[in-house]
Formats: sequence, structure tokens, C-alpha cells
Amino acid sequence: MIAYHFISEKYALDVLSDQRMKLSLFKDLNDPFELLAADQPDPDSRNMANTFKEFMAGKYGLLCFSKNWKNPLLWSHYANKHKGVALEFYIKDEFALPVTYSKVRFNIDWKEKILKKSINREETKGLWLTKFESWHYEEEIRIICNQSDCIKNENILFHPLNDDISLQGIILGPLCELQTEDIKDKLPTGKEIKVIKSRLAFRSFNIVKQERFKSTKIKN
Repeated sequence: MIAYHFISEKYALDVLSDQRMKLSLFKDLNDPFELLAADQPDPDSRNMANTFKEFMAGKYGLLCFSKNWKNPLLWSHYANKHKGVALEFYIKDEFALPVTYSKVRFNIDWKEKILKKSINREETKGLWLTKFESWHYEEEIRIICNQSDCIKNENILFHPLNDDISLQGIILGPLCELQTEDIKDKLPTGKEIKVIKSRLAFRSFNIVKQERFKSTKIKN
């Protein structure tokens, strides 16, 4: 599938040149309900839920994308207030996990989980991929990554791009000042990328393709 990652212009060039993405750690995400999407009616369930979150947050991280690049909120929140870019990725379907948005937290039989001292695969997936409905505008797609598979550099973890997650294009934000020459300078030898310029729509609250800026493919 095709999905989009919103990022500042500075760090977009780093992704392009290094062919890797920064891993998002659960402790750094902007939603405190991450990994806590299940109802926790008593102290025992809360204790197990927090233990589960601590374990998962210490072992895994996320690469976060959106199905949609036209929502202005995404540009405002994640792409340096429209001065950044949306990176277009091809992701193999088996790695692309859509987030589910819900008004309420789902139920887990905590008595059984506490007795067995484990949470099953489907429940784990639910905890990874359930968020409050107000986040639905993000139309988020996640890739769950084991931290041990990542590259560590100055205490930051990076996941290398490959055939499973490959960078296809760059959509320049409405206020982005990057030039095609800037992108070409950072593009590794043998790589090709599509560049699109966006603008504010004239008749809706969307971000759209700027037609007078012809889409171009840059290759080194």
C-alpha cells in the first residue's frame, strides 16, 4: 500500500540521504493512552496493564504513517506548520497495520490474564492499534518494529528502508522552501524519487497538488 509520513524539511533530507527512518518510542508519543486502550476496572488490572505497557515500550517501537496527505491538520501538527513535507512510501501490506478508532476502551478478561500472566496475540494487537476516536483524522497506519532490528546512533534508533518499506516520493508542503536541487543533492546514487508541490485548495479545506508545478522524477 501507499502511505505518507509527515516530517520537517530538515529531517526529510536526512531520511532521503541516509535511507532510514527514526523509530518512534512509545514513551515519546503524544497520546498517554498508548498501549492502555483496554478498560481497567480495578487495581490488579491496572497493575497488569502498566506492566504490559512497560514491557512493550522497552522492546518495540513504531513507524507512523497516514493513508491521506491532504488533511491540513496533519501538515500543521507533523510537518513544521506546512513548511515540511509528506514522504510517500510503499509498504508491503503484511507490515501495514491500520489503527482502529473507538469511543470507548475495549474489554479484556483481566482475571484470566492475571491468572495466566499473559495477554494473547489478538488482545496485544488491539492494545497496539486502538486509539480514541478523536484521533481519527490521522487515518494512521503503523509498522511495529523490534528495537533490536534497528540501528542505534547517539541514543536514537533508526529503521533502515528496504524492499518492505521504500521511499517513493516527496510532497512539498504549501510553505516548503526546499528546491529540487536540495533533494537531488541528498539523493543517494542509483535512487529515484518523485517530487510534487502542494498548495492550499481554493474551494475546500484541503491541501492539494499544485498543478502549475509539474511533478518530476529526480534520479542520481
